[in-house]
Amino acid sequence: MPSTRNRGDAVKAEIPRRLHMSILKVQVAENLDWENACARAAVLLDANSQESKRAVELEAQRLYKVRFMKELNKARDTIRDNAWGSGAEHVRKEEDNFRVPCSVCGKPMYFSTLDSIWDQEKAALYETFKKWHHTTCAGT
Repeated sequence: MPSTRNRGDAVKAEIPRRLHMSILKVQVAENLDWENACARAAVLLDANSQESKRAVELEAQRLYKVRFMKELNKARDTIRDNAWGSGAEHVRKEEDNFRVPCSVCGKPMYFSTLDSIWDQEKAALYETFKKWHHTTCAGT
């Protein structure tokens, strides 16, 4: 039971039953008197408070990192998609629609040049290019 002695550093207060039982557990486990058990419980509460605060901070950091990585990956995908689209657009501007089907898979291979006599060369080179294939089709 709480001490009824009047001390300068003591406060008389009603405490919840659950807290009272926790202090009693500390008192029994460490063989302390009531005042020392209360002091020990205060230390334990403060330590748990700091640990709890640290755990909350770590969880907040983890959630932030997860969210950051999701946003970073979305940004990378957007940049990749936009770069691919603008690169393909650039190639389309520069090519002159000379396509030869791959001799293995049949998908078109694209050839382009800014050579002024490309139209004349195209007819002659078509026969040479028609046996070419994609590098990924080489093993099939």
